[in-house]
Amino acid sequence: MNDHPNTEASSNLKEDCDLDILLTNENPVATLKSPFFPTDYLNDLDCSIIVKAPIGSHPTLQFHHFDIEDSDKCVP
Repeated sequence: MNDHPNTEASSNLKEDCDLDILLTNENPVATLKSPFFPTDYLNDLDCSIIVKAPIGSHPTLQFHHFDIEDSDKCVP
């Protein structure tokens, strides 16, 4: 896993897309994109993103675009 403070973080072109993001007081922002965005991601892609921040901080997630493909397992 790689630390990507204050950078655009995206996985390599592989099915394994684990990310370890380190936020600091000096670099409090990271941009995350799914693999291959804006095109579709691979079938059965399993991604884990770990965000680490200083103790006492309050990380916030903002979604500018969020789209999930249809599935029998998803509730509308």
